[in-house]
Amino acid sequence: MQKTTKKIYYGWFVVLAAFLCTFASTGLMIYSFSLFLVPMSESLDVPRTSIALASSIFTICMGVVSAYVGNQVTKGRVKKLILIGVILLGGGNALLSITNSLPVYYICYALVGIGSAFTGPAVTSTLATAWFDKRRGLATGIISCGASVCAIFAPSFLATIIDSSGVRAAYLANSAIVIVLLLIALLLVKTKPQDIGLLPDGLTQEDFEATPTKKRPVLIGLTRNQAMKTPAMILVCIAFAALGFGQIGVMQNAAAYLSDLTFNTKTIGSALGFIGLSGGVSTIFFGWLSDRINPKLVFCFGNMLLLAATIILTYTEPDSGYGWLVSYGILFGLGMGIWASAVPLVIIKLVGPMNFGALWGLAFAIRSICGDTVGVPTISKIAETAGYRVAFWVAVIVFTVSAVLIVVAKKPKAFLEMEKASGLENKA
Repeated sequence: MQKTTKKIYYGWFVVLAAFLCTFASTGLMIYSFSLFLVPMSESLDVPRTSIALASSIFTICMGVVSAYVGNQVTKGRVKKLILIGVILLGGGNALLSITNSLPVYYICYALVGIGSAFTGPAVTSTLATAWFDKRRGLATGIISCGASVCAIFAPSFLATIIDSSGVRAAYLANSAIVIVLLLIALLLVKTKPQDIGLLPDGLTQEDFEATPTKKRPVLIGLTRNQAMKTPAMILVCIAFAALGFGQIGVMQNAAAYLSDLTFNTKTIGSALGFIGLSGGVSTIFFGWLSDRINPKLVFCFGNMLLLAATIILTYTEPDSGYGWLVSYGILFGLGMGIWASAVPLVIIKLVGPMNFGALWGLAFAIRSICGDTVGVPTISKIAETAGYRVAFWVAVIVFTVSAVLIVVAKKPKAFLEMEKASGLENKA
């Protein structure tokens, strides 16, 4: 039978749309923030810590709203979500370019955080799940790579604008980039392959019926309410939050630690730049690998990379060579790829892809609020009272616990029964 695989499968254009969303929402908003810290502190005449608080407001708003967004994605409202994201992200950055008040500055970052939730991981990872089955991990990895690609190019571009035209012009540039990229994404995106008469992986109905039952891309799974009552999903959420706690806690405190060890800013920036570079590679690689082996193993492997990198950082000395610092950056960046590539597939493996958007939105919200937001100040406070080595060893323990929780998480009985009824109980 002739298959409809001669043309490029439209799912890859959806991946491009989701990549652009990740670039604009996650990458641009997170990786460019540090550039605005000093100039906005001077512009608003407030301490730097007051400006830094905007980052926490952004993270909390993005996390809280992601739970709602995930549920809306499950209902097929992707285009509406992205359109709202265009307004909030584009408008929020435009308002940031003219605000002269710290409270208004915080409100703008709350709007930007909400806009990022409407175009962020809860939307993009769900699109990969809807359009792909056999290459779901690879698609997810490519989408997530958008943030790393942004980290390579956007900071230097925005820094040039700040130096030449000022910080206000840089916010306007952010606004323009966001609007253009998200409008392109809006034109490209389609919620599911059924919208164009196809099934996941580009199969026609005839292809689907000719495929053995165990290899068919069938969407089954527990609802969010059902899944959140199972030990499996609870363990995954705790493991994901623990991962965020250690990952962001270490990454955001590394520069201060190395500075205390008398490394100069240029050396620190150069070494830590390898995190973004290797992180981009790892999201794609781990996504590809998760399609071929149990994603729980991929998660554990990534956690061990983060653990090893943190130990290297912990035992850095003032006379440690540049290669030692680079090894930390590369290993840490490689480990970072697991959250975007392996975690979604772990959730799908344990409770099914049917309601993935709602589940992923909630899991991401829990990670953002209980992991990312708490990890940075906690690691910093431990370092302040007991030293950085103790603080980083706490992160090492957290990484270990996170991996163990994923290992012990098992498929709930209700989902096993669903697989059996669908003839998929032995599907790889």
